[in-house]
Amino acid sequence: MRSVRCLLFSLAVPLTILSVAACKPDETETKSSSTSTGMSTAAPQAAAPALTPPAGADIPFSVPPPQAGHVPFADFAWRSFIALNWPSQLNAGLPVRGVPDRTLSVGDALDRPRVWETWKTDWELFGFGGPSPPTPSRWPDWSTPGIQPCPGMTLRPGTKVLTTQGSAATKIRGLNQAFIGPLIDQNRNYARYEIRVNENEYETIRTRQWFIRSNIPNPVVFDSSRPGSYGAIELKAAWRELTAGEDGSRFYNVAAWKLDPGTTACVQTRVALIGFHIAHKTAPFSEWVWSTFEHVDNVPPNPPGTPQAGVRYSFNNGTITPPTPNGFDRVPAELRAGVALPPPADPARNPIQVTRFEPTPTEVQNANRTFRTAAPVAGTVWANYFLVNNQWPTRPGTSRPGGRYPADAGDPFPSTKVANTTMETYFQNKLVTDSTNSCMSCHYISIRRDFSYVFLDAWAPPPPPAPAGVAAERALEREPEELRELRKALDATRSQR
Repeated sequence: MRSVRCLLFSLAVPLTILSVAACKPDETETKSSSTSTGMSTAAPQAAAPALTPPAGADIPFSVPPPQAGHVPFADFAWRSFIALNWPSQLNAGLPVRGVPDRTLSVGDALDRPRVWETWKTDWELFGFGGPSPPTPSRWPDWSTPGIQPCPGMTLRPGTKVLTTQGSAATKIRGLNQAFIGPLIDQNRNYARYEIRVNENEYETIRTRQWFIRSNIPNPVVFDSSRPGSYGAIELKAAWRELTAGEDGSRFYNVAAWKLDPGTTACVQTRVALIGFHIAHKTAPFSEWVWSTFEHVDNVPPNPPGTPQAGVRYSFNNGTITPPTPNGFDRVPAELRAGVALPPPADPARNPIQVTRFEPTPTEVQNANRTFRTAAPVAGTVWANYFLVNNQWPTRPGTSRPGGRYPADAGDPFPSTKVANTTMETYFQNKLVTDSTNSCMSCHYISIRRDFSYVFLDAWAPPPPPAPAGVAAERALEREPEELRELRKALDATRSQR
């Protein structure tokens, strides 16, 4: 069964961090507007407050009204990104989950986990399947009793693990993109992904035992953030491996243990942050507010994506060959559980040529310039990251199950083509249906789970043995409803590609 992670979102105590390099000029900036092709113009641009850096260690609780336009939502996104990437506070050498060290700034102590890296991973909630349900530990704990991301290994508490183990529903995690296959960089290595949730969402799922599939209510309703109180927040990070001797100083990079499919032991590597999704449920936005960031060296600048001399891109060879009519040159085959990765020289591991299909809106580009050149970001490694776009409902609270996107999903703005080249590489263009080419269109399929896909990995008892002829049929019968809907969207996509 394929992994179906949509525009979302293990635990880090990095060993050493390479030196920080100042950001380059605004190579992500070219002419574009919020009314460029594929973007809805439904959201009137009311008067909005100016951008207000500097930002600090606190994640904002709320945003202005939905009609305020890109500027305040970009401000919200950048403030969230800065606070989430603040160095974490330590206690007896261990990070304190979710707590920033206010004696430092965002560019300090890069050998220390960022605040978001102390949040709980999806596997700490749901485990990896098996005959018995997991027993998730309390939020402050670093122990994972009965849940081993690296089988047979005892790792230091807080160690980052990028695991490919999966539950019976998804089979494999952390390598395939949502709906589809993996992404391969110019070094012929696979991009890797991790998902994390904040304390409110984690404890809601843990205390109500929603990590067991049969306990999940219909519908799920998470808390919303309000001034002074955080509701649910979900994150997804994309990483690429650094090769031996590679200068990773332009990236936030950390030591991590990885588990490849078809292997039984984790190995240590070093990974660079290349993409970052933030989904925040904040009042009155019951459909959540969505923000996505990338590193400036992922692909050439905004369309037409002409490579710049002297830039070594992670997912582009620096030429216009091969062509990328939809933002990519080909879709690699999905990776399967239990099947070893192809060897490095295998043509199946040829790099994917990637370009950005949709321009970043002008207002967002302006916000990027403002935050990247102001304290506390200017001159730090975080100045090498930029906001790709936001998405939010213009009529929050009006979504309804069983309707049609976008009218029955709160009329999102922009309505389509909000994509990250590292996590939605193959769905940047409107290849087939609006149900797969933006944060909110994808997550609307999971409206009964409060727009979240984390429950796809919820524990369920293994099915009884079945004859080979009916095993696949039984497996499909056990799939969550939202997974079946995603399969329909995937089949439609493939039929029209």
